[in-house]
Amino acid sequence: MKYRLICLLLVQILLLGCLCACKQASEKPVIGTSENQGTIPTETVPVETQPPLVYDEAPAVSSRAVTIDGVSVEEVYEAANVLYFCPDAADVKTTHDGSLAQTDRGSTVFYGTFCGERTLTFDNESMSISVDGTATDAQACPLYDGERWYLPLRAYYTALGYTEFDDAEQAHLYYTNLPDVSQIPDGCSVPILMYHAVSDDCWGIEELFVSPSSMEAQLQYLNDNGYTTIWFSDLPHIDEIEKPVLLTFDDGYDDNYEYLFPLLKKYNCKATIFVISTAIGKTHKMTAEQVRELSDSGLVDIESHTMTHPDLDMLGYDDTVYELEQSRLEILRLTGKLPYVLCYPTGYNSSITREVAAEYYSFGIIMNGGRYTTGSDLYQIPRHYVSRYTDIGAFAGLIAQY
Repeated sequence: MKYRLICLLLVQILLLGCLCACKQASEKPVIGTSENQGTIPTETVPVETQPPLVYDEAPAVSSRAVTIDGVSVEEVYEAANVLYFCPDAADVKTTHDGSLAQTDRGSTVFYGTFCGERTLTFDNESMSISVDGTATDAQACPLYDGERWYLPLRAYYTALGYTEFDDAEQAHLYYTNLPDVSQIPDGCSVPILMYHAVSDDCWGIEELFVSPSSMEAQLQYLNDNGYTTIWFSDLPHIDEIEKPVLLTFDDGYDDNYEYLFPLLKKYNCKATIFVISTAIGKTHKMTAEQVRELSDSGLVDIESHTMTHPDLDMLGYDDTVYELEQSRLEILRLTGKLPYVLCYPTGYNSSITREVAAEYYSFGIIMNGGRYTTGSDLYQIPRHYVSRYTDIGAFAGLIAQY
């Protein structure tokens, strides 16, 4: 009897469970009916919050001045003793296409294509900078404050082959794209012409004054006969130039600005002018403003003719260093470009002269000596003298191809 009662109790419990289940099922809304459309409660699934993107702190404005190939960088920044610049804001004459792309924040930043061939990449993880796939230590990496990129200035320009000069006395950094003399091919014949004044006002030694009309006839001849006027910085690719010629002018006379410069612009010709640093602004010499304008023109390369125009072969080591080093500094401060060519006054030089010249310059130029052939001594480069009495026939003979 006791056993039966237990069984009946279990059956009642089971029946009660079934009835409750059926009731709940009958009360559950049916999906798809017009009466309950859109009334289905949605389950709230917690969404994982992404951590906020961590940006670099923007570097502070720096008190240091920076000049790139004669052009001032208006916005210079500093963080942890590293100078930075904003590529979008910097008024610099670079050839990048301006494309700054972040491929992986905190890892790699790609910046620009140079001359249609070279690419530059920063890698934040390895703290390196690569140009055309060749990596070097960047010492610092780009910063990004969420709005602007800041590129490490020294790493950027030295990776692209620029030479740095730190003028600590004036808290000014200069970067100049100097020629790689190791790339100059041997055996190329290059006529280098030596001039002085261009004027009919012959206040000094008459033969040094080429008349403006003769100067124009010579430039016209170069244009009409397919010659290309070049600078010394063009020598590394001289084999790509069919008929090159170098026009050089000694001493920095003011008529170079008054008469020569308009002719260079008219015929789109390049020239190199060697200035005497202490003579700038003196009688018959160009002013600092004129020298700077010529340098900025894209037609004139301003180079060194020493500080005071001495006979260098008569100087000892210390005096030679002063004449060559200080002249380079004065021209750099004036033009914003580091001089790389030294013209020996009157052509005189010694072993000491050439030793010191090799410390500060890429080329040393004498006066006469004939045609220059690449591969010869870079500190004994000869020229052809052009005087007031050089007629167009003689001029053509000086530059004729061999």
